[in-house]
Amino acid sequence: MENHELGRFALSTIGVLILLAAFLWWFQQRKGQPFGKLMDKRIKVLEVYPLGLKHKMMLLQVDDQRILVAVNPQDIRTLHTWTGQESVVAPSDFAESAKIGIP
Repeated sequence: MENHELGRFALSTIGVLILLAAFLWWFQQRKGQPFGKLMDKRIKVLEVYPLGLKHKMMLLQVDDQRILVAVNPQDIRTLHTWTGQESVVAPSDFAESAKIGIP
């Protein structure tokens, strides 16, 4: 009878672990979405580029406008903005408009 009880215990433990893993996966998928996909977010973080331990550059999208910002512990600075069809800019065009050289 001991083998039978040990087998039931093992199956029960595995079942609980599978349920826990499924719940954690479901919770991770819903993270940041308290009401599922019913809420449409207007501000989205498209990319984050770390520049150091406390400094980073972020590309944000607000409605149809994209904003490139520099973030550090003291402030947030807007580096460049694009609207509508201008949202896709080649690196050479950006460097020319910002008057910087590309190495």
